[in-house]
Amino acid sequence: MKAILQLVAALSFASFSLSSAAISIFACEPEWSALAQELGGDKVSVYSATTALQDPHRIEARPSLIARVRSADLLVCTGAELEIGWLPLLLTQSGNSRIQLGSPGYFEASQYVPKIEVPATIDRSLGDVHASGNPHIHLDPRNVAKVADALAERLNQLDPANARYVLSVIDRAIDGGITMIDVADVYAGGESEKIVGGALAANGQLQKLADPIGRLDGLYELADRSLLFTDWNTGSLSHWSAKGGVKKIADGFKGPADFAVIPGKAGPTVVVPDLVQSQLRFIQLTNK
Repeated sequence: MKAILQLVAALSFASFSLSSAAISIFACEPEWSALAQELGGDKVSVYSATTALQDPHRIEARPSLIARVRSADLLVCTGAELEIGWLPLLLTQSGNSRIQLGSPGYFEASQYVPKIEVPATIDRSLGDVHASGNPHIHLDPRNVAKVADALAERLNQLDPANARYVLSVIDRAIDGGITMIDVADVYAGGESEKIVGGALAANGQLQKLADPIGRLDGLYELADRSLLFTDWNTGSLSHWSAKGGVKKIADGFKGPADFAVIPGKAGPTVVVPDLVQSQLRFIQLTNK
């Protein structure tokens, strides 16, 4: 099990590796500290500014935190105004140009997931309202997966020197009995396929390499064992069957989109939220 977890973490950022010193990561919340540590292993040094018992809205910008930010190579925070009461002061006082807003070392997790509960109006009478929506994105595991992809690519951007660490993990996994590795073009911008392919060519023991279809947000199995799915990359709804393969049913959706399926005698109706038109789209499928 430990070997499998190591392999999953490694393949999530297959082109990220460090040639010498570990990347110093300052995480605003413990969930991002844990994620960064899982991705980087002993190749990163991670510090969390808060614990699970603290309210991230109300943290004091202590000198000790400023010192930590000053030496960081990468800052990983939630964003969406969750840390607005203390993070801007840390950034200003640190004088660290590597992790300022707009730099490669500045990473906001909320930028990589759909925003929910965004208020239509902002008024002081409403009290403490997040203008950018609900910032507690880690409560949805699907959001954590999206952030993991983005964070992996950022780590790769900061230090793409070599793939020795990943290759060693792949070799150990294969030697430990792993017979299939799951890769995709969306892992580290396609670099995972290149690196894993090179490792397999050198090792020659793997039995199967699986390459899924992009990033799937919704997946539903119909009565005939065929599948409906939405693809985040293309903003499309597609149907897959063993006989017909993949066929696109509708497209034009903006960003990730879950969907619902309403059974019917003539065939199921698929309901997909269209974020471009701000309306629901009903797509009738016929039984064949």
